[in-house]
Amino acid sequence: MSIVQTAATIDHMVGKEQRFQISANTSQWSAVVVTNRLGWWQRRALQSLYEISSLPENWDSYGSRPPTENAVECAKRLIIQIDRDNFLQPRIIPISGGGVQLAWHSGVRELEIEISTSGFIVEYLKSKRGEPLDDGLLEIEDRSRIDTFLSWLIA
Repeated sequence: MSIVQTAATIDHMVGKEQRFQISANTSQWSAVVVTNRLGWWQRRALQSLYEISSLPENWDSYGSRPPTENAVECAKRLIIQIDRDNFLQPRIIPISGGGVQLAWHSGVRELEIEISTSGFIVEYLKSKRGEPLDDGLLEIEDRSRIDTFLSWLIA
């Protein structure tokens, strides 16, 4: 049985086929994600992403617009493509101007991936004990590099 659901009910449907749809800044849903194939942390990250995609204009009281549909879609693809069942849930953070950041913390290690409003520019920052170690641009489809970053994070 297929169940179409909203973010609020995502964790209450365990064991059934789940669908979760995200569309930034609109009441219409643009894509379906079958969540019964995702880990708990991915479902929660998608829920957080859904929540920030609904932010109003001027959400930070500095005139910022909510995350763009492109940034939200890119973040969703990144979350879904990570093939790790029991992993750390990232903080999903709206970026001033319409971008999205995913931030993981494990002990003294931190990994931040920031997605631009266009969804095409993705930057990363690796740091240890608050000191930057590595940063640069990242292609969202570069799964092996992303997996290397995630392995470093939990090492």
